[in-house]
Amino acid sequence: MVGLFANHRVTFMDLSSARVIACWFYRVALSRWCLFVCLAGLGGDFASAQLRIVSYNSGGGPRAGSSTILQAIGAENVGGIAKPLDAILLQEQGGVAGDTQAFVNLLNALYPNPGGAPIYARSTIDAASSGAGRPTLIYNTQTLQLISESTTGVVGGSANARQGMRYQLRPVGYDAAADLWIYNNHYKASDTSADADRRWREAQSVRTNADALGDGAHIIYAGDFNIYRSSEKMWSSPGISPPSLTDPGNGQGFDPLNRVGNWHDNNSFRDVHTQSPTTSSRYGGQVTGGMDDRFDWQLVSGELLDGEGVSYIAGSYHALGNNGSHPLNGNIDDPSNTALPGLANRTAVLTALASSSDHLPVVVDYQLPAVLQVVVTPVPSAVLVGSTASVQFAVSNAANVLTVNSADELDYSASGSGAVSGGVAGIDQALGGGNQHQLALTTAVAGPQSGQLSVTSSSQAAANPNFSQSVAYDVFDHANGSFSALADVNSLTLDLGIVAQGSPSLTESLALHNLTATAGFTAQLDLDSLSGIGDTTQLSTDLAAFTGLAAGHSHGFLVELDTTAVGQFAANYTLNLSDQDLLGAQTSALTLNLL
Repeated sequence: MVGLFANHRVTFMDLSSARVIACWFYRVALSRWCLFVCLAGLGGDFASAQLRIVSYNSGGGPRAGSSTILQAIGAENVGGIAKPLDAILLQEQGGVAGDTQAFVNLLNALYPNPGGAPIYARSTIDAASSGAGRPTLIYNTQTLQLISESTTGVVGGSANARQGMRYQLRPVGYDAAADLWIYNNHYKASDTSADADRRWREAQSVRTNADALGDGAHIIYAGDFNIYRSSEKMWSSPGISPPSLTDPGNGQGFDPLNRVGNWHDNNSFRDVHTQSPTTSSRYGGQVTGGMDDRFDWQLVSGELLDGEGVSYIAGSYHALGNNGSHPLNGNIDDPSNTALPGLANRTAVLTALASSSDHLPVVVDYQLPAVLQVVVTPVPSAVLVGSTASVQFAVSNAANVLTVNSADELDYSASGSGAVSGGVAGIDQALGGGNQHQLALTTAVAGPQSGQLSVTSSSQAAANPNFSQSVAYDVFDHANGSFSALADVNSLTLDLGIVAQGSPSLTESLALHNLTATAGFTAQLDLDSLSGIGDTTQLSTDLAAFTGLAAGHSHGFLVELDTTAVGQFAANYTLNLSDQDLLGAQTSALTLNLL
């Protein structure tokens, strides 16, 4: 902890979590310095609550239109979300240091970080391959951490044509409960039974690896599947072990669109086709044939479909540039294509898609978990016995979002212990504005009091799910004004006797006392006003309003008889008293009769 004290205010920085907590100190008039919480800040920087993840077989390194495509992925508004990509799973890469680094350079040129380190970085492992390139990863370092990367499968024989990659990604600001496991694969191409069998073996290798993660893992199966129909064994092989991609088990994959069937050359699936965006070659080696296959995928485990924590955002799954308006077996940049209506350069984007690769990027948005934020209002440093005191606090879902459905809802409960009592529960949606709550503080007995406020989120993988803050304050007995230091005397009659006219004025000394109820914890006494009736000219006092008479102390004053006039005189004075200005302050009155 690093502390800086100034003007009764202190700022602490928790260096391990970059959490800044501002607190205020109040001086108790008769006691010690006491600490009271005012803000429970949020630790660290947090990723935008939604993640935009892309799978793209780029067919090698960038081409002339690649920058246009990457920019369009970030500019396209899908369900109210328009943001740069957070991760892109590439296939057919010559290697991470060559083709993939070239894509990294494009992204960092599109989204520069002035005065800082480049935003985008890449994976570091090259999987083994017998040809047709490798799967790799690029990720936004401001929103994702690459926790681990490893290869899956072997190359050769009847197994894989190339190894797959498994990436463990963690959203910035969250812990391991929010981890995403992404498998990136380029399965064997072509439509012979032998090719389908190779794809099946590769899928079994991936599922074996994924199932070993255990139940509850958040998994994405991305890549170029080269699959023609869901009757293939790589999609499902019931009763056979190891399972295929969509067979039951820990890592069972699901199509977020639930568009299952014979995708090849089928007009019913025209809106989900991803290959090939051109009927004629626009660069050397480009596969042509027009849009007729759903080769490119993001399958997800069931945990990404439950709406809790990290989850698929419904309606976001799409192939860039494909809304089904192009002709079957036609070009993606056919004049009939009405996709990307919100982009001013939509025609250029469609042309870039047709001329930069023989696949379309598959773009999907995912929500992230809620973020618990608690802001505690400073409690009074001191209150009076019997007052209604409380600790007030606001609970909010602080996920950094673009839309309400971009982050999980925040479910939470709050409770008190010690001098803090009661409990509440609530829900705050993303962009919900938060909820105000209060829990009661004990004020029954004078003396120092302490307790704890605890807030816990039950939302899946919520960031900072457990918050607790100590609360300390003092309870004071009420002030007790008296004309005597020995007893509680609230009315005093003083007869000044008989004196001769013209003799010197007669004075008497009196005192107002604040009796002690609890040593060290009795409120100060204020004299708010003094009012008199009767012969106040002849019988007067120099007593005037004051504040802050400490318990066990007295305030002296004089009363005086003016002898210039003849007669019998009487005056009545009312002393309007109160506790010092604390929560629960009460008023009282003393009566002074002069004769």
